[in-house]
Amino acid sequence: MVTVLFFAGAKDAAHAASRTYEFTRPLSIGEFSHLLEQDSPQLEPLLPFVRFAVNGTFVDAGHRIADGDEIAVLPPVSGG
Repeated sequence: MVTVLFFAGAKDAAHAASRTYEFTRPLSIGEFSHLLEQDSPQLEPLLPFVRFAVNGTFVDAGHRIADGDEIAVLPPVSGG
């Protein structure tokens, strides 16, 4: 099982601060991104721009997710 934390606009689009997922096979972050799009279609416009962090470290689309990982979904943020 992995825990997914949603921040900023991703939290609003997912209508949740966090979710848990169980996979029947290992997934890459890229594959997981497609799963998120299917699970929460409202995230689709954000996904090309989000960064993913696994266990506190930014990762690329090829990174493999392991059981017990914590995945943060971090959209771009602006401030003033």
